[in-house]
Parts: sequence; structure tokens; C-alpha cells
Amino acid sequence: MPLIGLTIGGSDTWGGGGVATDLKTFENHHVFGLMALTSIALETIEEGFVVRPISTNVLKEQLATIKQSYYDQLSLIKIGLLANSQQVAIVAEFCRAFYGKIPIVLDPVLAFKETQKQAQQDYIEQLKTLIPLASVMTPNLIEAQLLLGESTLTNLLELAQKLQTTYQIPVVVKGGSRIEGNQAIDVLVSLNERKIFQQPKLDRPTINGAGCSFASALACQLALKKTLMHSVAKAKQYVFQAIEQGIYLDSQTGNVWHAGNNIE
Repeated sequence: MPLIGLTIGGSDTWGGGGVATDLKTFENHHVFGLMALTSIALETIEEGFVVRPISTNVLKEQLATIKQSYYDQLSLIKIGLLANSQQVAIVAEFCRAFYGKIPIVLDPVLAFKETQKQAQQDYIEQLKTLIPLASVMTPNLIEAQLLLGESTLTNLLELAQKLQTTYQIPVVVKGGSRIEGNQAIDVLVSLNERKIFQQPKLDRPTINGAGCSFASALACQLALKKTLMHSVAKAKQYVFQAIEQGIYLDSQTGNVWHAGNNIE
């Protein structure tokens, strides 16, 4: 029987990120995937990129259904885009029942527009109730800065160290394409470990969904009882492969693709 994992996150209409990529990643790691949908990301002529939240009641009902049917069978929880503070509170309450029992990987997607600064601050305050329940958190550079209120700090190791000290959980800060140079750099800091992971950057724009894939692959490796260090290394390798095989949307954008490659 395969392991059973849950992804809580948004639907990416372009197909590269969100729960679609999470479920593909689960299956590549021999994990049967469940999902609770929080939102739908799309683009309109009037508003550009927007996130349409699922109602709080529907999110509660999805999680109640999963808890009722799979409580004793879940092997991992991966958390992605939560559309508002109310959703964060709902997910935190759900995760309390699984805290310390199974890996919970939090990928704190902060998809706020420049005009939504107060909403973003309220959201981050609410997120502080969820973060301590996570086994590991995987923000990118910008998300790490926002969580710390350190907009000028760009040193990944220092950001990861400050986040670990602040929240007392392991942290992986993803550098991605935001870091100059020809190396894709991620940094892990836990209570006893500090490690810089590097791989050559790929000259491809097929990166939509890379962060989701990384967090999902990390969750799967942890559910397979691998060490945190091993799990981060394997997740990074998996994302490299997914970008390398990625699907172009046009000459400048594209999605990761996992091409059915099974990961041991």
C-alpha cells in the first residue's frame, strides 16, 4: 500500500504550480495524494493575476472530510497557498491534531499585491499560529524577508538562521533565480544543522511550480523516514529534473513537469 499524503493549497490555472504539481510530486514518490483546495489562481483582463479564495466553510468541510476518512492513515501534510487569515486559522486548527505525528511542511506563499500591505501584515501575524506546528518551513528569499520584516537582508544563511531562531523550527530558504550567479542555492538551518545546497542554474524559464514541487518532494522524503538533510538534497535534485523537463507556455515562461519519473 502506498503512503497517503495531503496537500492544502491553491489551484494554478496554468497547471504548473499549486495542488496539481503537489499531486504529481506525491505520485512520483509513490504517495497517494489527497487535496484540500483553498483558492484558484487565474488571470483576468481587468485585474491581471488574481487569487479567488474558496469559502471558509468549504475549506472546513474538505478538511473535516479528510480527517474523518483518513485520520489514522495520513503520512504527511504539505501546506501551500492559504488565501487569507481565516484560512490560516482553519488549517492551523486542523494541523494541531497531527502535530508531532507526521511531517508537516509549510511553504508560506505570500501572494499579496503592493496595495495590500495591511492585509499582508495581518496574514503574517495569523501565520505565526501555524508556523510552530510545521516540521520544516520553505520560504523563498522574498517570503523570508517578509516573515522577518527584513526587506534589505539578502544573505540566505542569515535569513534562515534568523527564521530558525525566531520560530524554533527547521527552515529552508530557497534562493532560486533571485540570487545572482550560475548556481541555484538553497540554505537549510535547523537546531543542529547548517547546510548550503547548490546546483547549476538551468537556462530555461520553466520554473512555475518549482517551489511547490520542492516542498512536496521534501514532505514525501520525510514521510519515507529519510533525514532532513537527505530529504532537502533529494527534493532539490527532483526540482532540477522538473525544470529541465519543463513545458513552455511561451518563449519567456513555462511550467515544471515531472514526466512520470519515479523517485526512490
